[in-house]
Amino acid sequence: MNYKDYCQILFAAQNIPVAYYKNNKCEVCYGYPSYLAPNPGFYEELASSGQNIVSSLFTDDGYYGLIQLNTKYPSSILIGPVFSTNLSEKNIRNFMHVHSISLEYKENVVEYINHLSHYSYYQFSNILALAFFAIYKKKPELEDLYSINDSTIKTQMAKKVSESYYAAREEQNIHGTYILEQQILNYVKSGNVAQLEKFLLETVKNQPLSEGLVGDTPLRQAKNIFLGQVATIGKFAAIPAGLDIELTYQLIDQYSLECERLQNIADITALQYNMLIDFTKRISEKIVPSGLSKEIYSCIQYVNGHVNENISVTDVSNYIYRSRSYTLSHFKEELGFNLGEYIIHAKIQEAKSLLAFTDKSLSEISHHLCFSSQSYFQNVFKKVTGETPLSYRKKTQK
Repeated sequence: MNYKDYCQILFAAQNIPVAYYKNNKCEVCYGYPSYLAPNPGFYEELASSGQNIVSSLFTDDGYYGLIQLNTKYPSSILIGPVFSTNLSEKNIRNFMHVHSISLEYKENVVEYINHLSHYSYYQFSNILALAFFAIYKKKPELEDLYSINDSTIKTQMAKKVSESYYAAREEQNIHGTYILEQQILNYVKSGNVAQLEKFLLETVKNQPLSEGLVGDTPLRQAKNIFLGQVATIGKFAAIPAGLDIELTYQLIDQYSLECERLQNIADITALQYNMLIDFTKRISEKIVPSGLSKEIYSCIQYVNGHVNENISVTDVSNYIYRSRSYTLSHFKEELGFNLGEYIIHAKIQEAKSLLAFTDKSLSEISHHLCFSSQSYFQNVFKKVTGETPLSYRKKTQK
């Protein structure tokens, strides 16, 4: 195989930097600007990581992968750096420092990184597996890609856990948040906004907590606690309570991104409070009665996930593989109102969100939610909410 051509094609196909090494020296590279060369430190770390044919390295300065080649010379292909998102100011400076790039090239570096294709950890692993497969005509072993059989990591983690557990017992510094976390989960899950607000504002401020050390700095500590909580709230309170699954994951993603953007602990605390209230309010509006059958719960999830489509009762019944009459009767029996009414209700709830948090026109919202006309949308909105869409927008955006 002509590995130089292979590297060139791989770069052109994926828009990620690729370098070919022969006798541990870089022979040719693609996707690297004149001021940036493949980092020898990352190459050496990957090349000396063991006997694995393919290995990967995930750092704050990007993802890297190395494929060892079976040739008469020690040769390999280095893939990376690859980034999952645009880098922060701090990460850009660190990237430049690691790669010994002069500050005069900062704007060029930002433009270069933003121009590259962004891939998640999982996507990059698959790209690495595909590159390996093209050469060796077989799938790489899972432990090669992720180093899951690295006994050193297991030993180190076991040692750290044992030491921290012993120290916590000796110093009586035991995690004391479990009961509080369960109380918050219950309030959110039940959609009880008033009780949650009271609990957060009155109980928590008077209760000493020991949260454990999960960050190297106070700011990182606050962020990590927030990220853990928003994921827990979404997956163990919101979704079980009936909040739309995709909406829940979007909320988790957006709150996580906002948390990472903040650089002040007080701002993170405020975001944390509002995140909890936001989830609880949304659940209170979409609360699902306990004992609801899986079929009817699936109907609700289908409707919530397709409010921007022209869905009908037949579409919903087809989704659960039941007849139209069966779906209608059981939906009314379990929830006390008609499926058609719920479809309208779900669309109006989405309309309220768009009116409150976007600048989309009534025409755009009406079209997005598949109402036959703007006037029909306005009439339905007023019938359901008791006010016009514009008056609702003025009230909520005031």
